[in-house]
Amino acid sequence: MLYTITTDGTVRVFLPVLDQPNYLQLHGALDAYSSLPLSSHPSSSKTSTPSMGFVLDREVMSAAFAKILKDCDKNNDDSSLHRLREIQDEGWDLFLYVHEDRSLVVGAVAVRTSFLSV
Repeated sequence: MLYTITTDGTVRVFLPVLDQPNYLQLHGALDAYSSLPLSSHPSSSKTSTPSMGFVLDREVMSAAFAKILKDCDKNNDDSSLHRLREIQDEGWDLFLYVHEDRSLVVGAVAVRTSFLSV
């Protein structure tokens, strides 16, 4: 698996082709603004700085999620806890976007299920 982050803040996920494991194809992409309402997108002016994308360390995030989930009731049906359990159990990769207005957006890639989510 190969992740690339371009200067415009787009994360692209490349996976090997089943029949040709030495060949990578584009699996999906996460845009830094895909989860924001249109009114929050930066202006198209040339002075606008693209957001920065960072890959979050899977082991560090896994340890943090394990602690959070350990401290919560197993029977809790809170949707955010359900999402954390899903991220933890399926080993999603997480990306942090820092926008010029200092807002933060976390993007996630669940490669096993061939699903991209932000």
